[in-house]
Amino acid sequence: MDKVCQHCGALHWTAEKPVNVPASALSWESCCKHGAVKVDALRDPPQLLKDLFTGNHELSTHFLKNIRQFNMAFAFTSVGCNIVSATGRSGSGPSSFMIHGELYHLQGPINHIGNSEVSENRNAVPSYAQLYIYDPAFGVNNRVANNPDLNVNLIEQLTNMLHTDNVNPFVNIYKHAHEILKDEYERQASNEEESTPFHIRLSPQMTMELN
Repeated sequence: MDKVCQHCGALHWTAEKPVNVPASALSWESCCKHGAVKVDALRDPPQLLKDLFTGNHELSTHFLKNIRQFNMAFAFTSVGCNIVSATGRSGSGPSSFMIHGELYHLQGPINHIGNSEVSENRNAVPSYAQLYIYDPAFGVNNRVANNPDLNVNLIEQLTNMLHTDNVNPFVNIYKHAHEILKDEYERQASNEEESTPFHIRLSPQMTMELN
């Protein structure tokens, strides 16, 4: 691959160029439709993540060694599947496993005790997306309790990073959804209304409405 698209910078072989395109034109259909498709450049990651991945943080080695566990500690949903076989690392290759059937994500209600479906289990410990509706310090304590092998200071740094504006839009979405649900619970209680089931609908435009 020694030819570079003049529009998007993608690498190509000369033989990939259609016969109706002049040899001197460094333009291809397969990458950007001759400049018609323009993809915005990815934003730079937060400085903390950049330092962790590039080895410029004192805990980079710990982070990279335990990256899957860190990823699970901050996940919004759990993963469900039927694992039929699993293999450990062979040589320098990655671990792998085989699944049969569906691979899906599980997510409970936003409020782990404020919903009628789970109110009977008031001792339930918040997890996954539920941790993002609380104060960051509360999330840190729960993640530390569930992941005693991970560095406490780094869990705190990553938690604060995710609660910063514009880092992860879903954190604010979950917080806002929780506030809407909380207000409706309180409204029904103050008016002494019979409890009416309700839910929040999230549109593709990331707007929310109570139903």
